[in-house]
Amino acid sequence: MDIITKQKFAKMTDLACVKADSSIDDIKNMAEAANKWGFAGVYALSAHNDMLTELLKNNDRTFIGGAVGFPSGGVATSTKVYETRDLIEHGCGEIDMVINIAWLKAGKTDLLEKDIKEVIAAAGGKIVKAIIEVHYLSDDEIMSASRLAAGCGVSFIKTATGWAESGATLDRIRLIKKAISGTGCQIKAAGGIRDLETVNSMIALGVTRFGFGTETALKIIEEIKA
Repeated sequence: MDIITKQKFAKMTDLACVKADSSIDDIKNMAEAANKWGFAGVYALSAHNDMLTELLKNNDRTFIGGAVGFPSGGVATSTKVYETRDLIEHGCGEIDMVINIAWLKAGKTDLLEKDIKEVIAAAGGKIVKAIIEVHYLSDDEIMSASRLAAGCGVSFIKTATGWAESGATLDRIRLIKKAISGTGCQIKAAGGIRDLETVNSMIALGVTRFGFGTETALKIIEEIKA
């Protein structure tokens, strides 16, 4: 049984064209879908945000999101801060930042916290989501990364950039939920979700935002009964 409507699914979903091979036509198709359905947000790599602004100029339902530190998360904190400020100056409504996975695995929590907190400060009150790229993490690391990022004050823990081989699964969502319980931080599930059944199961676990490519998002909308 569907537990969401087409409209609710759209408002819970960010569309993304952030791969190295995402084309101009892909970005135009994403904007067209957002204009039709009112998806929550749309993400492209930053060189394309001015074009997105033009394509969505008559759409007041969809924000343009900013991708920071894509795809590795390993750029300098100062670079992430610059990216964040520049993206917001160009109209981005929310920031999705990739954490520094090497620092997480090395136990360099002081550097990792500084990295996240400086992006939050640069965002000036805009929603910041920490992408922990679960494909590369053990279960314990998923929980550690989620707990640390939530403690820094991010609004969402996001599972994946879409560049890795895997992303959100029900088990990984359960781990994140357990790690951030009581913090007020939310979960954005992205990467590897392909059908409405999985979406419904993740909503039941507490997921409040999803990230999809345009084709998959439109496929799932068609699965939802009118």
